[in-house]
Amino acid sequence: MKRHGVTKATGLIGSLLIFVIGGCLDTSESKGEVIRLGLMAPLNAPVPELADASASFERVAQAAVDEINSHGGVDGYELVLIIRGDIFPPSPYITEVIEELDNLGVVGAIGPVITPTTEIAWPAAKEHEFPLISPSSTAGSLADVEDGGFLFRNVTNDRIQGLVMAYSITDYFDDPSTLQEVDPLDCVYVLHQDDSYGGDFAAAFTEVFRAQQHKVFGPIEFGKGSITNPDQDPQPARDLINSVMALDPCDAGDRDALRNVILISLDDVSNIVRGWDQMQPKPNIRWFFTDGARTPGFLDVAPSSVLNMVGTSPTNPILGDAYEELDKAYRDRYNGNIAELVFSSQVWDGVFLFAAALTLQLQDTPYSELGGAGLVQALRDVSTGPGVILHAGQWRDMLAAIKSGVPVDFDGASGPNDFDACGETIGPYEFWQLVEGNDGGVSFSQLEFFDTRELSRQLATLMQDTTVKELQSKCPEALMP
Repeated sequence: MKRHGVTKATGLIGSLLIFVIGGCLDTSESKGEVIRLGLMAPLNAPVPELADASASFERVAQAAVDEINSHGGVDGYELVLIIRGDIFPPSPYITEVIEELDNLGVVGAIGPVITPTTEIAWPAAKEHEFPLISPSSTAGSLADVEDGGFLFRNVTNDRIQGLVMAYSITDYFDDPSTLQEVDPLDCVYVLHQDDSYGGDFAAAFTEVFRAQQHKVFGPIEFGKGSITNPDQDPQPARDLINSVMALDPCDAGDRDALRNVILISLDDVSNIVRGWDQMQPKPNIRWFFTDGARTPGFLDVAPSSVLNMVGTSPTNPILGDAYEELDKAYRDRYNGNIAELVFSSQVWDGVFLFAAALTLQLQDTPYSELGGAGLVQALRDVSTGPGVILHAGQWRDMLAAIKSGVPVDFDGASGPNDFDACGETIGPYEFWQLVEGNDGGVSFSQLEFFDTRELSRQLATLMQDTTVKELQSKCPEALMP
């Protein structure tokens, strides 16, 4: 299998349907050659939440490339971002995208964005020895793939988000000093899309919630992408809501009592909620959302009836220098709020992880072509340590350390980014609430911040047969009690 080296900056790609965006290289250090890194995201997806996230991935990845190039590049080589739309809805054609990027001399890529596409893509990544870092494919099932090390995910998988959701809603609503008017939450209904994302999340949540001696009704599954815009066809959303209301009530004597519904969805969350909001009379539901709702696209269409409802999602350690570096870089370029963009820090960190690993590969094997198994090993070395802990704002220090033979451990805006034996990381989560924004619309507000690794240690002692322990058996470095 052909592996890639650096190439001259002239005559990059030709007329293929790929966008090439270069960064601002410090010419005093430039070697006049480039290294190509890919980004795969469904930039034209018809789902607002996914389209917004994908567009933000392009902006954040380019900001990271610009920062790297303006501070020495990859050992003096300019890093060039090649953006290729991945496939939405998921399609086997994604394998051709990987083959195309491989043939173009791209050393690896950030992406794919969603789990079903990643499930199709990883065998092609293995075949072409083409490393992928997905910043947002969160399904727990991807921990089980036999990929030979070419699939990494620097986002915590949904088995862990299920644990966070069960823990946070129980802790939050059982604390009378937090919300005195809300009764303890001991009964919920689970509604999820029928794929590995929804299934893994629902199973992990149910396991922990029941271990806390609480009741779970359902789950009710629905087809991913099956809930139409209620302004055009409200019936699918209404049928789904009615199926929840048809289940036994928590209080056997009151079928109209409030129902706490966990909604696990990426593509249909806004249509489901808007469909519920339009029903007359409106069913008595309090929603608990997941990361599928944690997007500007959801806020744009969210009805005011969701105010004060809550959810969970991956977040950033917002007090750290690494996060501040990302926030500043993004504001300088786009005058935007990085905190509103879910998975943005994972994209940023993914670019820097590749750049650091490429620098190490150039240092260790200066006369070999880049990529392949050597890049995979370098990604593990620069992410996990042991070594000097450095972040994106210390890029020149990282270059100097690697070139001097000093081991480094990259810590990012999204957390430690320590890849385990399954190519995964454990990062922080937040419990958030929908509140009224300054413009009168709906906005997000963080209620609680979770150190997920520490939370997982606590939950591992709660249950005898737990998802946490299942993960420990496969990836012993991931979750040590």
